[in-house]
This record gives sequence, structure tokens and C-alpha cells, in this order.
Amino acid sequence: MFLTGSVINEMIDQGAESHTFYLDHTGDPEIREKVFKYAKELSPDTLLFLNDYGVIMNKNGRFSLYQQQIRELLAAGAPIDAIGLQSHMNGDEFVNVDVIKDHVDQLWEEFGLPIWVTEFDWNGHNDVDMGDHSYHAEQVENFYRLMFSHKAVNGILMWKLNILDETTLLPNKAGEAYQRLYHQEWRSSQVIQATAEGTTFRGFLGDYSIRLLQGDAVLGEMDFTLD
Repeated sequence: MFLTGSVINEMIDQGAESHTFYLDHTGDPEIREKVFKYAKELSPDTLLFLNDYGVIMNKNGRFSLYQQQIRELLAAGAPIDAIGLQSHMNGDEFVNVDVIKDHVDQLWEEFGLPIWVTEFDWNGHNDVDMGDHSYHAEQVENFYRLMFSHKAVNGILMWKLNILDETTLLPNKAGEAYQRLYHQEWRSSQVIQATAEGTTFRGFLGDYSIRLLQGDAVLGEMDFTLD
């Protein structure tokens, strides 16, 4: 278990709403990096995030604004441990894998900080009719495949759980797509025949449990982590 925290959320100052609350109320141009430093002093083991929206698809030029903000805060000594990407997508948008990957690549190549998807949903405000959720399922699968496969991405958090049927709370087609990836394709469950020369396997990063069997008898068990 580890602790994470978004220190000051949504600081890109673009759009109708003000994102300069602390600057405005303190008059201190260095207040943001000071808050980061103070948070790290209070909780040195907590992973401190910068977090904002509209970045992955560069809405209203927010990607370059985010880049510059990270540069400035790091240059000022702000202890940023990770980059958060809110990933809300409207129903009239599709998961453009090439565009999103390019932006994640740029952040990773320049800053080398772990990246988390902090809030993902598609058509969370029901901008368009979901129909039978087939198209919704495509967007969920494309997004998760991209982010899961990227070496910079350390975690993905879903926001609005519209992958569940509102009445039954059972997975709709988008939920089934997510379950298929998470519980089937991205699992490394297998039976391996041991040999005198040794045994190897290829698996996903993560925690594993091994049982050594002889017939139906369990001879031993062990846990290990691939990292």
C-alpha cells in the first residue's frame, strides 16, 4: 500500500473558470512550489501529483500549458513525484490512440516521471445516446490497451462507472470489455511442466503466487513480484 496526493488540483489557467486561487489570495508568485515543498515535509513518503484535465487530447492548447507548468515548478524545486492525467472524453470524441500516445510519450521523454490516469470516462455526461454500448466498449478497450501498454503509466483510475447498467448494476458491453482485459487477457495464469533444465515463463508485471504440484498434491507455495 502506498499514499498518493494531488497537491493543488487543476492549475492550468485556461478557460472561463479561474485556476489561480492561491496566487490570487496570497499574492505570492511562489506559493505553488511552497505548497508542494510543505506537503513533502509533512508526508515525505507520499507520492505528490500534479494533476489536470484536457491534456491528453490537447483541448484548447492545454498540453503545452501543462508542459510549461511542470517545467517551471520543477525548476523552482517543487517535489513533483508523478504526473496526473484526467481523461474525461465527451461522447462526440473518440479515443485517438496516436494523439494520446504522442502526448504521453512527450511527457515521459521530457520529465521521466511516472504517469497516472487519474480520472477516465467516456461520455460521462451522456452527451450522446449509448445505444447498446458497443461503441462505448470500443473506446474503453482502446484507451485501456494504450495506457496499460505504455511503460510510463503506473495506474489507471476510472471516474464515472458508466460501464455498469444503471438498473441491474451488471456490466454493459463496455464493462464486459474491461472485465475481459483485466480478468482474462492481462492475467498470467498457467500450468507449467517443470524440467531438469529449469522452467521459464513470460508474464505481466505484478504479484504472483506459485503452487508446486505433484499430481493433485500441493508440495509447496511461494509468492513473488515481477517488477
